[in-house]
Amino acid sequence: MKFLKKLMAKENILPYSHARELASSFSILNCKADQWPFRWIGHTAMIYRDEETGSVWVYESTQSDHCNGVRLQLFSEWLRDYPGKVWLRRCTIDNKEAARIAGRQLQRHIRFFRGMPYPNLKKAKGILFLIRAAWDSVLFKKASTNTATQQPGVFFCSQLVAHAYSWAKLVTPGYVPAEFEPKDMESAPHGFEFWLRTGIKLEAGIRIK
Repeated sequence: MKFLKKLMAKENILPYSHARELASSFSILNCKADQWPFRWIGHTAMIYRDEETGSVWVYESTQSDHCNGVRLQLFSEWLRDYPGKVWLRRCTIDNKEAARIAGRQLQRHIRFFRGMPYPNLKKAKGILFLIRAAWDSVLFKKASTNTATQQPGVFFCSQLVAHAYSWAKLVTPGYVPAEFEPKDMESAPHGFEFWLRTGIKLEAGIRIK
């Protein structure tokens, strides 16, 4: 029975070759690590597809033994090395001109912010920055809310994705990227999708690992 369950689970995972074909720029990767506490927290990354070379990359901010901040890594290598489950939410842009401009802005975003550090979790300021992203309190609204000017020059995972979308003009104005957490990037009526401009769509997540 355990073998059958494992086999069925594998059949529900989209092969890498198909995932690569679907992986357009701005597609979101929702991740769940195998180990705690990262399994509970979750992780968000996004796709950058270089149209000139055809190469597919993962753009993310992460904290690990090998990286502490914003990086770009080949999709195949990233997917192979990620220690957990991954779902791909394909992004589609109806307007070709909007897609061209967004792609150019994403390239600029990568050039400008690549190498920026992850919040310092050894200091109270860095920990509070992450807590505020997840904590939404009616009674303590100011204390539980990040502002656009707090923690300049650092990015956590979902903040980077939301910030890149904003740079690319794919969302309506008014949100603070640092207020999003990984679960907001999953399919939810009041999550990140609420801010998408007309003609921008995030498809339902498909498991790819």
